Order: sequence, then C-alpha cells, then structure tokens
Amino acid sequence: MKLLSLFAITASAFILTACGTTPPQGLIYTGYELPRAYRASTPSEVKTSKDDKVVSGESCAKGVLGLFAFGDASYGAASKNALGANDGVLYDVKSDTDHFSFLFLYQEYCTRVTGKIGQLQ
Repeated sequence: MKLLSLFAITASAFILTACGTTPPQGLIYTGYELPRAYRASTPSEVKTSKDDKVVSGESCAKGVLGLFAFGDASYGAASKNALGANDGVLYDVKSDTDHFSFLFLYQEYCTRVTGKIGQLQ
C-alpha cells in the first residue's frame, strides 16, 4: 500500500510539472533539436523581384505521454521545409511558434517561417 501511494505521489508530481513544459520534455526519452538562432537574408543582400515566390515551412517537436519527446523544431528545419525543391535563399523571413498540449498525453511545439525566395547577388 505504501508503494502504491509513493507511486501515485510521484506520478502526480511528474504530471503537474511536465504538462506545461515548452518545448515538450520526456521522462524516459527527450531527443529533438530546438536552436533559436537563425540568420535570414535581407532584401538588400539578394537579387529580388516583384514576382518572388512567397513560401512557408514548419518544423515540430512532439511529446507523447510525458515520457518521450522527439523532433526538430528549429528555424533551420522550418526554413529548409519552406524552400523545398526551390533554388535560392529565403529573405524577408517572418517566424512564429505554436505550442499545443493535451494534459500530459500529447504535446507539440512547432516553428513556422514565411518568406520570399530570392537569388544571391
């Protein structure tokens, strides 16, 4: 009975501390990338045009059951996803992050970038 009470107290403490973490943390496994530094080109550094394509990309880190956390929510990964197969560099980049959490069952932390594609001068 004492062991069950100890387990219940430990589980409750973990749930209360793990629910609001940003980005998600796992009790058993945490393995994701989340660098926050990224340098984007400015319009003066690239050859721009009125017809430059506007693109968006997203990268996410996820947590499951408060035990496992994984993914890549970095600016670099979001920028790479925005460029896709297009040649060029992103400029005039805007970024946003989003965090979704449902109790300790599922968490998601995403970085989104939007920018224009230009060519280096």
